[in-house]
Amino acid sequence: MSPEFRLADYCDLLYDQALLTEGSPITDPLRFTRLVAELMVADGKAAAGE
Repeated sequence: MSPEFRLADYCDLLYDQALLTEGSPITDPLRFTRLVAELMVADGKAAAGE
């Protein structure tokens, strides 16, 4: 994925987190879940040196 696309994903993720924090619904819960999972996998790979 290009860095620009990842930046857009992070922005969407942070926005959805803010909505959830204030008690508002998010428009695409499945996408939110996928982004969180992808971030966790990427972080795990980076920590393992892959």
